[in-house]
Amino acid sequence: TTQTPALGLLGTIAAILKLLIELFVGLIVYLRTSRLLGIEELGPIRRVLDRFKLSWI
Repeated sequence: TTQTPALGLLGTIAAILKLLIELFVGLIVYLRTSRLLGIEELGPIRRVLDRFKLSWI
């Protein structure tokens, strides 16, 4: 017999958590790189970061 693979509840939560971590790391790398290169298209993002007191990112 063959069994279809399933993640289950804990597997689903782990996959979502991993995805959120990857997105967060990618966002930080993107923001740091764009600040180092002086890209000015990030005005709205910069205001949001300042509002949440995350301007160090």
